[in-house]
Amino acid sequence: AAAVQGRLHTWKEVAQDFSSTVFLTLTNPATILSFIAIFSGLGIVQGSPDYGLSALMVLGVFLGSFAWWCILTGGVGFVRHRLDGRMLKGANILSGLVIGGFGVFSLGHAIYVNPFSGG
Repeated sequence: AAAVQGRLHTWKEVAQDFSSTVFLTLTNPATILSFIAIFSGLGIVQGSPDYGLSALMVLGVFLGSFAWWCILTGGVGFVRHRLDGRMLKGANILSGLVIGGFGVFSLGHAIYVNPFSGG
């Protein structure tokens, strides 16, 4: 079990945390709408339904998301003791600049590209 502030969590606590996180992720409207948009954009929802392939797609999305979170949390757990306040502040500033840059780019693209002209 994972150690937090000098105390080990029981497997029951870990399982409860995991199941509540899975539930919150599955019921998140932004997640649901994002996958609907992705699947529609890729043309996956066209034609007659094949429940076997649909179940395989859901399993693939679940396993991919699970793997991503395991890698992300494992990486954070690995480096969190090596980061001091200065490095964390630098990472926060860099992240903010990147996110702000994407926002400026998106805003500029929306202003200077006429969405009704087809390109």
